[in-house]
Amino acid sequence: MRKSKQRKLEKKRRAKREHLSRKPVSLAYQGNKYRNEETIPLVFQTEIGIYESFVMSDRRITDHHVRRALERLIREVRGGEGCLSSRCVPNDLAEQESEENLIVWNIRQHWEEYAEKEPFPDRGILIGVLRTILGSIETWGNISPTSRGYLRYLEGFMGKLGVNCRQVPPELAEQLLVAEADGDLEPFEDDLGDDDDELLAAGRAWADGEKSAGVVFRSLAEEMIEAGEAQQVAETCQQVLGVNPPKHIREELMRLSLGAQQRLPPPPSRLRHFFHRLIGR
Repeated sequence: MRKSKQRKLEKKRRAKREHLSRKPVSLAYQGNKYRNEETIPLVFQTEIGIYESFVMSDRRITDHHVRRALERLIREVRGGEGCLSSRCVPNDLAEQESEENLIVWNIRQHWEEYAEKEPFPDRGILIGVLRTILGSIETWGNISPTSRGYLRYLEGFMGKLGVNCRQVPPELAEQLLVAEADGDLEPFEDDLGDDDDELLAAGRAWADGEKSAGVVFRSLAEEMIEAGEAQQVAETCQQVLGVNPPKHIREELMRLSLGAQQRLPPPPSRLRHFFHRLIGR
């Protein structure tokens, strides 16, 4: 009887080990090894490529699209594919995996620009940079299948640095190129299409030092959470965090963001996710 129990116990342990061995290992890296003076310019160029993809998709791209695109790039770099081959730009965002293709293409474009001015790093550093950005997605994303927490944080961070992307019609793009060549290009006003986003406007004003805007932001956030808009609150908090406000505001934004994330519905099971993909939902 004792031997029978021992065999059952060993069988359970073996099954558990096999289950754990089948679980995907995260490629994300949370350290600062690849955020130093040498690699920060490459991190910056890579994240500009991600940010531009977000804007080009009318902000439909999610954190999960970015994660899959970075994981794909890591596999390609490990496999020895040319890091600077930008290939063809995907022009139909309705195609399967086109969001990932757009992100990969934009990142490679910025890598090419970087390589024109600086020595391009070896594969180990390149993979480390991509894994570090995956770590940022884990930090700023949330459990929602449509999470854009990292992307909203990135948009706020880029705006703080003066990097603002917008879509323009082809004829205006040609005029801008001519003006740039002639040295007559004037900077755009900061118009990111957020005029109707009352919560974001209050958050930006709060980050700029308007105390009354903080009262408005908290009140709006709490109302929106109660109204079932917790994801928008969490991601707006992330975007305002991206502009690096004072410490006491950062702490309050983190508290509000975490509170909102706790009100998000749990992600669907793998079986339900597969079923939804099968029926096109």
